[in-house]
Amino acid sequence: MDKFDFTFGGRNASELGVKATQRPNMPAAVKKIEETNVAAMDGSYYLDQGTYEDIQVAYSCNFLVPDGTEWDERVREIKEWLFHPTGASQLIKNDDPEYYLRVRKVETSEFTRIYRRLAQFTVTFTCAAYQYLVRGSTRVPCPEAVNNQFETAYPIFYITTKYPTGNTATITVNGNAVTVQITTPTTIIDVERRMVYTGDYKIINGNATGDLDGLVLVKGANTIKFGGTKNPATLEYVPNWRRL
Repeated sequence: MDKFDFTFGGRNASELGVKATQRPNMPAAVKKIEETNVAAMDGSYYLDQGTYEDIQVAYSCNFLVPDGTEWDERVREIKEWLFHPTGASQLIKNDDPEYYLRVRKVETSEFTRIYRRLAQFTVTFTCAAYQYLVRGSTRVPCPEAVNNQFETAYPIFYITTKYPTGNTATITVNGNAVTVQITTPTTIIDVERRMVYTGDYKIINGNATGDLDGLVLVKGANTIKFGGTKNPATLEYVPNWRRL
């Protein structure tokens, strides 16, 4: 594996013969701040919106083909990988494999042919500011007590039952309750997107009562209660642990 290799969409760059020539810089997270000028006040008034601007991570890359006639086909393969990933749109630096970035946009420079067999290009990933723990992206049984050692997390909850008809379930996080009318064997609550889905991702927000924002996991101790079901049901979650 190359020294500065990276993974995107579940594939290593080196699988396509792409070599990053240097380790990319990691931009600092920049808060979204609203600035207001008040006529009777010196300076400006700044309102912290509690969110962050996207960041850009750029890799300078090159690749070598066995025969100069294969150059165009390799370019097509690389563009297919970057613009139509078969896996999740996640960027992992292979020298920091425990974290990934959520990629929102991918752009490349032109592919410059240096020699008959050698070419170079730059790929720029526009990502959310947070770095997510790989181990926090797995669906696991939801405990009653959670110690969040990182930033505020927006989990995805999965309610599963063999008997959905006429069933309801209530999830309570730190005293904030959301009740869902269950209509299918699996019900999904995506806290970050503020969406409730059936197992086949049909939107059923109208089946939920309560504030979905109240289901976030704050830094430190959190309590999670699950109940209110008429029939047996289980609760799992993807915690989505993240850091700046």
